[in-house]
Amino acid sequence: MTILALCAMILGCAPADDLAQETGTEQGTGSTGQETENGQGGSSEGGSESEGSGSEGESGSGSEGGSTDQGSGSEEGSGSEDGSGSEGGSGSEDGSGSEGESGSGEDENQNIQNMKLHISVNGAEWTATLEDNSSADALRELLADGALTINMTDYGDFEKVGSLPQSLPRNDEYITTKPGDIILYQGNQITIYYDTNSWNFTLLGHIDGVSQAEMISVLGDGSVTVTFSLG
Repeated sequence: MTILALCAMILGCAPADDLAQETGTEQGTGSTGQETENGQGGSSEGGSESEGSGSEGESGSGSEGGSTDQGSGSEEGSGSEDGSGSEGGSGSEDGSGSEGESGSGEDENQNIQNMKLHISVNGAEWTATLEDNSSADALRELLADGALTINMTDYGDFEKVGSLPQSLPRNDEYITTKPGDIILYQGNQITIYYDTNSWNFTLLGHIDGVSQAEMISVLGDGSVTVTFSLG
């Protein structure tokens, strides 16, 4: 027995091996505990930092990203409001309006061109087909504003003649009139022929389906009041 063992027995201590073992165990446990503690501490702190870092990263990035996106969206909205797109749309509607009005005007002119001349005299109602010339067109335009009532006198036993309120374009040519012809004379007088005559005249139109005898009977020998209109 060694001196150390003897001393241990005397003092009531554990054998050195046991002491060594215990000491080793305690050291091991302490080390393990320290490692565990360090490990947990490290992990916990690392996790917290990681989470914190992630939270900050996500929150910061998300917030900044959201702000950027919103800002960008706001700018786009602004562009849309400024937009010529809206004005362009407005221009398009105006253009359609213009085309619509133009088309309507053309239809109205076409309708006037297709209208007959109506003649009311001494209770008789006649119609006449107008010529296709600038003189007849001007008469149509004049009558489009309303009917004209003209006092007409007899001249030469072949016509009734009266003054227009304005001059019309002349398309004179040398012609021989026929009963029923409506003639423009010197640009400012309108005549209804019930017999023949040869001169430089502008033919405005011709009364439809009325015989010479009927015309003479209705127009009579003296002056008459005649109303011209479109219809």
